[in-house]
Amino acid sequence: MLTGPNRYYLEKHFANWHPRNNDRYSVIFLDMNNFKNINDNYGHTIGDKILVQLAQRLQSACADEALVVRQGGDEFIFIKPYTNNHELRAFIIFLIKSIKEKIYVDSLEFYLNGCIGVSISGRHDSALEELLRQADLAMYEAKRSHTDFTFYSEQLQQISNERSDIEEALHYAFTDNQMYMEYQPQISSECGRIVGVEALIRWAHPTMGMVSPEKFIPIAESSGLINTVGDFVIDTTFREVLEIYNLDIQQPIRISINISVRQLLTKRFRSFLNSKSRKYGIRPSNVVLEITENVFIEDLDLIQNLLQELKYDGYQISLDDFGTGYSSLSVLQKLPIDEIKVDKGFVHDILSSNQDNALILGIIGIGQNLNIPILAEGVEELEQVILLKKYGCDLFQGYYFSKSVNKDRLIDYLNNYTPFELHTHNEICSQ
Repeated sequence: MLTGPNRYYLEKHFANWHPRNNDRYSVIFLDMNNFKNINDNYGHTIGDKILVQLAQRLQSACADEALVVRQGGDEFIFIKPYTNNHELRAFIIFLIKSIKEKIYVDSLEFYLNGCIGVSISGRHDSALEELLRQADLAMYEAKRSHTDFTFYSEQLQQISNERSDIEEALHYAFTDNQMYMEYQPQISSECGRIVGVEALIRWAHPTMGMVSPEKFIPIAESSGLINTVGDFVIDTTFREVLEIYNLDIQQPIRISINISVRQLLTKRFRSFLNSKSRKYGIRPSNVVLEITENVFIEDLDLIQNLLQELKYDGYQISLDDFGTGYSSLSVLQKLPIDEIKVDKGFVHDILSSNQDNALILGIIGIGQNLNIPILAEGVEELEQVILLKKYGCDLFQGYYFSKSVNKDRLIDYLNNYTPFELHTHNEICSQ
């Protein structure tokens, strides 16, 4: 066995193990994040060597009375006697710390990360299979919420049922024309003109109503449907924006498109994007690819190379939801970032919260020092516009200017828009 005991070992030994621990035990389900990328980019031999070291490290982190087995692939199961939640949490935190320690293989360095789901048996409950299912469910919730670990709960089961319904419905959403695109204008603070739009996917389900992208995008990622979603976004956005360009309303505006990490890591993504750009005559220089900060928990060198290739093709790169994730100044200096988008959560309370005010100032300062333009999302009030302009923010996006609208309403908006005057004198906005 490559990494020691496996699932067969667990099933064979559990019947004798749990009575010795008064039938009170916890099940810990560990799944490594994006381990497939290591196998794809460094080969399975390197991947196997990493798993061997990881398994040894995990076994060393556990006391003798714990069962540690490899579920398969990059998944591990821990069966541990349960005493109390405080002790269990302390062990999980120690386990996570062990996982994140650097691993060296053949002169290469690897930083690993994983998500953990936890379930706890009842006082007279020894149904291991059910607890494994619960821990597995909790693990997926940890992945979805980008947390290190999650405990199973009945509420989590309800969420899981809803996610199952959404996943099933998602398979029919495109063939039944339930998906469509909306666009939210982006305004220059220098001259008040519309310089771009963010393309936002919308799902109108016949019985569930409007399903938020915050709900269905993570499900699409975990179910393997994210490329279907991403392909629809790119193809529909390019086609509809070309229609707007052909109306000669104004100089071609730029298009911002949200890109999933899983999309970015798909080998076909770059060729698909370029093929659609050529098909619809959309210049890559007019396309901004928005990535979120969770790309930093992937292989940073790989992400850097992928973004550099897209930059070489002419696309711009925007870092979305800045301040909510894992970014650092060193990462910003490494990655080819053309724009930083300040998360709307910081903008919302900028007028009343000294902390958010200071954070906005700090982020804008970072952008100015690195010569990276700053776009503020969620701008809803004139006072926010004035203050952000004063601080040096470059672009605005939010309900104060417009909510997201479909293609036809965007055309009306562009036709009737009057540049917002932020100065006492007019300036012409240059692309």
